Amino acid sequence: MAYAGEVHNAMVAQSDAGWPSIIDNMPSVRSLSGFALSALATAQNVLGMQSSIARQAGLDIRASATCNSPQLSCHNSSAIEDLCCFNSPGGALLQTQFWDTNPVTGPADSWTIHGLWPDNCDGTYDSNCDDSRAYTNITQILQAAGDDDLVSYMQTYWVSDSGSAESFWEHEWSKHGTCISTLDPDCYTDYQSTEEVPDFFTRTVDLFKSLPSYEWLSDAGIVPSTSATYTTAQIQAALSKSRDGHQVYLGCRSGALNEIWYFFNVQGSLQTGDFEASDLVGSKSTCPSTGIKYLPKGSGGGSSPTATATSTGPSPTSTGGVFSGKGTLNVVTSGSKKGCIISGGKWYMSGTCASFTATSSGDGFTLSSSKGKCGLVSGALTCSSAVSSATVFSADGNALAYDDSTTFYADSVPSGTTQGSVFAEEGHSHSASVSDMGKAEKALRAAEEKRKKGKELALLFKSREIIDDFLVFLFLSYPNNQADSAQSNTDTLELAADMADAIEVLSSHEDQMAVDRAIAQLEKNKGDMKMVALARKNAEVLTLGEIMDGKVA
Repeated sequence: MAYAGEVHNAMVAQSDAGWPSIIDNMPSVRSLSGFALSALATAQNVLGMQSSIARQAGLDIRASATCNSPQLSCHNSSAIEDLCCFNSPGGALLQTQFWDTNPVTGPADSWTIHGLWPDNCDGTYDSNCDDSRAYTNITQILQAAGDDDLVSYMQTYWVSDSGSAESFWEHEWSKHGTCISTLDPDCYTDYQSTEEVPDFFTRTVDLFKSLPSYEWLSDAGIVPSTSATYTTAQIQAALSKSRDGHQVYLGCRSGALNEIWYFFNVQGSLQTGDFEASDLVGSKSTCPSTGIKYLPKGSGGGSSPTATATSTGPSPTSTGGVFSGKGTLNVVTSGSKKGCIISGGKWYMSGTCASFTATSSGDGFTLSSSKGKCGLVSGALTCSSAVSSATVFSADGNALAYDDSTTFYADSVPSGTTQGSVFAEEGHSHSASVSDMGKAEKALRAAEEKRKKGKELALLFKSREIIDDFLVFLFLSYPNNQADSAQSNTDTLELAADMADAIEVLSSHEDQMAVDRAIAQLEKNKGDMKMVALARKNAEVLTLGEIMDGKVA
């Protein structure tokens, strides 16, 4: 088993009582054996990767299509044959941004990246256009291309509020990137597998950097506040000022601004073309005309963002071997930070570090994450709703400790998207402990998956209920069968916040048949029928917001 080193409390201050840059004395790897290094090299070969030097040499000489006098997308009067120099059918490119306050993602003074979406010129869009290029190792692809700085930037500004950054990037690439015609492999000279991926992510990040939403809003006096409210006109004016008056899509949840979509047409390819600002097409903003909230990050109960792995904060509020407040746990080995601990208690080398809460308990403290309490299950650190009794830890300076030891262990150093188990005691050999841990982990994952399905079902039931009630309202309000006409002009109505949320929930489930099949399959199983019944009950007695906050199953 590899020596996992120290887990340092990198907990970033949430408020006045935050954790410092605690070096979570989490597993520092005791030895990187020849086996571990060999295994990593083998994994790269299996993934079709080259060394970063060799790969970069290839990228330096690669070339996408050369475009002479290209047309502006969505402005052609006849069919265009060369789709390597003309984005079609997705000619409207949307750079979409998030403002997440619960849980918090990204720096407190910046919006974050959602993606770069190719919409058709009429507001419709295609998705998941090439399953053969639905890559599942985006981080490794970018690093092999020599784009380590890009990955580092994305780990701060392109993060998910519900999963790993890597899975988020994979989703955005597979769903949207594969539908951009100029990124087709045929558009490259001497195409090398995956070389279109760095082009997509580089262009998205560069475009995001040119759209400083926080700065533009701040310059107009629109700043995050728990009390102030703003109008759609004020926000649109602030954002369109630097875009020749072109308006954007504004997304609100429960009356609070949380999303912006910038629309562009492109003259030429995504890789080398010119992006020209355009008005929004098809989508209608979901924010009210007045009374829009713009909440500060952290005001909704989320954790403070961790901008970098070396971020620091004030000292812990408690002394004598106790952490308190919220923060992250970084893994330190051989004196260097090597990844961090994610919400399930696993060691992860890429993606977003989880936020942990330390609560005093006796002479020490317990830890919890969004997954639940943290404890040592079969000797391994595990955070889950299935953990009934949290383990009491202590601290030695900034280092996490258990049983007076700041040393933790792992079977190997994880790489890429692999997650590694962390043990508090030496002697858990790979052959002796993995099988037992596998059973425990499988049970925990099953419980967590059931909880997630229960929450998703409750969201679907609740959102459908809200939509149905709204349609009944339309029918009663517009007699003589004019409901259809009224529904087609809902933009003239003042939509309630829960109605907008319900539409957002339903729109996230594009394959309705798949959702219906999933529900039917759950109902076939007697045990799952109880979960479905509970989800329906929760949908009746809880608000949509409460269900979205996890008050279900």
